Amino acid sequence: MQTVTNENTVIKFTADMAENLMTYFTNYQTGGVVAIESNHLGLWFVNPNDGSRQFLGKAAITTRNATGVFKSVEFNKQ
Repeated sequence: MQTVTNENTVIKFTADMAENLMTYFTNYQTGGVVAIESNHLGLWFVNPNDGSRQFLGKAAITTRNATGVFKSVEFNKQ
């Protein structure tokens, strides 16, 4: 079940991450769409054939709640 919130999320990609996305797009796409998973370690390609993950990169996520207040979460901090 997906949780719906009143927050918008912005995920920031580096140029290297965008290049990796393009390099591996055909390997990880299904119907022209690539699934990217996020967790506290970073962003991951999801293999549509076996569900395995390949690291895409560390990322910072910025969310904006319904009142317009931004908050940032950096994945590369432990």
